[in-house]
Amino acid sequence: MIAPHQPSARGAIVTGAAQGIGAATAIQLAADGNELAVLDLGANSCSATVGKIVADGGRALAVGADVSDAQAVESAVQRVAAELGPPVILVTMPVHRREPIRGGPGPPAAPAPHGSVHYSTSSPMHITRSMTRRSGK
Repeated sequence: MIAPHQPSARGAIVTGAAQGIGAATAIQLAADGNELAVLDLGANSCSATVGKIVADGGRALAVGADVSDAQAVESAVQRVAAELGPPVILVTMPVHRREPIRGGPGPPAAPAPHGSVHYSTSSPMHITRSMTRRSGK
């Protein structure tokens, strides 16, 4: 569900926005007048965040993508640009996963011990590169 575009709104992507701090960040950015791409591993997991934004009168899009996968990120940003316009704001949340994240430099990571988190340092770079291609800058 996407509300009509507001000319003064800026497009924003928030990764890890299905819940927690990511969801709260997306909701606040929308309340500040930005149009949101709520991005997480699965688009369905973003429905509560998108529903809250839309119910509050904002414009949001649920996008599923593995941010450690450069091609998945490129496709996600293409979709965001097509549906909301080129995004100009990016907020990335740590990837909370117990299994290794692919796509980083060096050998594959071993599974994380209980309570540990893998963070892909390449994920923000994938999104930034893809956004920059669309900004014309």
